[in-house]
Amino acid sequence: MPARERSIRLFCPALLIDGGIASYARTIVEALDPAPVRCFDLDRHEPRHPLPASASVTRLARQGPYALMTVRECLLDEGELLFAHVGLTTPLAALPHRRRSRVTVLAHGREMWQRLSLRHALGLGAVDRLVFTTVFTRDQFLECNGDRLRRDVAIEVVPLTAGRQAEAPVSPRPAADRRRVVCVSRLTTAEPMKGIATLVEAARFLPDSWEVRVVGDGPGRPAFEALAARHGVDRRVVFTGRASEEQKRREIDRADLLCLPSAQEGFGIVLLEALAAGRPCIGAAAGAIPEVLSPEVSELCRYGDPRALAQAIERVGERLHRGELEPQRLRSFYDERYSFDLFARRWRALLGVSSR
Repeated sequence: MPARERSIRLFCPALLIDGGIASYARTIVEALDPAPVRCFDLDRHEPRHPLPASASVTRLARQGPYALMTVRECLLDEGELLFAHVGLTTPLAALPHRRRSRVTVLAHGREMWQRLSLRHALGLGAVDRLVFTTVFTRDQFLECNGDRLRRDVAIEVVPLTAGRQAEAPVSPRPAADRRRVVCVSRLTTAEPMKGIATLVEAARFLPDSWEVRVVGDGPGRPAFEALAARHGVDRRVVFTGRASEEQKRREIDRADLLCLPSAQEGFGIVLLEALAAGRPCIGAAAGAIPEVLSPEVSELCRYGDPRALAQAIERVGERLHRGELEPQRLRSFYDERYSFDLFARRWRALLGVSSR
């Protein structure tokens, strides 16, 4: 008789709304389906995204009930406890190390690149396994926080995926006379390292045959629009505003390439969405971007250098003209490294869940 699979319980600060942490956690739940996952959602907003029927959700909108539920679930029985953020493990600091449940933390995002606050680090002693999305983030975290971990903690690296919905058949490259660069980003001047200003300024050094489309919205949009007007490129730099997932995919499909000029990416999921759509990428040689991309499907450039970014865009244009970056070739690169099925196999093996 086969052994009973360990129960899986997922704790997430906001599971059913938009956002990187939520999307990552939901993708794991989908990858484990039909294995049952009991989810605890620390959020009170109206749900926007469904989960598989195999998952159940308990919504805990206040810290007190959440802390009590965390301790209860940890002591309840043998199983896997997944925490979508290291700060959620704080209640476990009060528990003895020896217990039946195994605690795994999804360690991702640029907050992992610095020394954690005392509050967020309190539960690290209870963590049995850390799962990072890139080697870069793993190394940054260990350099800043390695002294807070137990010696026997397991360290894993499991890359992200663009997900099933992004893996539709690729579209042919657009045949329009004007070439199009698309950038998907939240627009805020409070995070200058996103590099949006650099992309706007890079348009000055591009031929008139190039158009830049910035997909996204935020409080910084008026400032970036004013910057484009000041540099005389407001007719070639278009700000589309907020876009749904379907609209974002259409923008990528209609583009010749995707650009992510940011220096603060712990992964850059939009890079995978572009590759899944068969579009080459340009990224800043900073953060985890160089680890995610490869010269065969992309170009890297110095962060914060508009002229270098424009030159990288033109290099991709030349490679497209020579037929080096055909959509199906880029999709094959994605499938071999980042497909949803590969992501699912990795996570099911990590948690000891049988194959579907």
